[in-house]
Amino acid sequence: MRTLLIITMLWIFSPVEVYGAELPQPSAGPALAPYKVEEVSLGPVPSNILGGTSSNDGCHVAMVVAKGGKQFVVIDGQAGPEYDGIFVNTPVFSPDGKRVAYGARTADKWRVVVDGQAGPEYEGIGGGSLLFSPDGKRVAYAAQKGGKWCVILDGQAGPEYDGIGDIVFSPDGKRVAYRAQKASKFFVVIDGQEGPEYEIVVKGGPVFRPDGTLEYMAGKAGYLFRVKHVPVE
Repeated sequence: MRTLLIITMLWIFSPVEVYGAELPQPSAGPALAPYKVEEVSLGPVPSNILGGTSSNDGCHVAMVVAKGGKQFVVIDGQAGPEYDGIFVNTPVFSPDGKRVAYGARTADKWRVVVDGQAGPEYEGIGGGSLLFSPDGKRVAYAAQKGGKWCVILDGQAGPEYDGIGDIVFSPDGKRVAYRAQKASKFFVVIDGQEGPEYEIVVKGGPVFRPDGTLEYMAGKAGYLFRVKHVPVE
């Protein structure tokens, strides 16, 4: 401990004497082009604005506003219905900006509103689970009912599990996969079909590769595996 303390103090008070050289200076690198600032008026600032987002193409804007104990979403200047709460990190736009969805609460029940149409009520909505497919044609999210979780895909409920996470669409939007838990077993569900069981499926997966291969990390019997589901031609 004494030696460590001495070395630490030498480093703090006399770094040049200890190392005998100065640290190299980082290179400046190529000059970056300056930004040009553009402003588009969206009208007066709403009172009690809670958050906002815009579509990827920059053509649409959505805001969450509070008023008189209620919350509602304003899309391109048009106010939607009032709810007791709007789900965190929503609304979300589809990648092409043509569709929008958000979670909304009435009393102790939650629902997802897609393109202005309110879906069925659930006990809860999975945080960060609401997403559109890359082509914007499909929408999915995790919902809780009766203490169980399921994925709602295009308005249709999938199998029930004890837990669900990391919903992902394939690049062409035709397939969907997610992590699921049933008792002490974990697996990945692809298009409604359960994959092999593991003791753990690592968070952050599954992911689809550009060629359609589904990949994730999972563990069993003390070993970690890189698991691939390769499309069969």
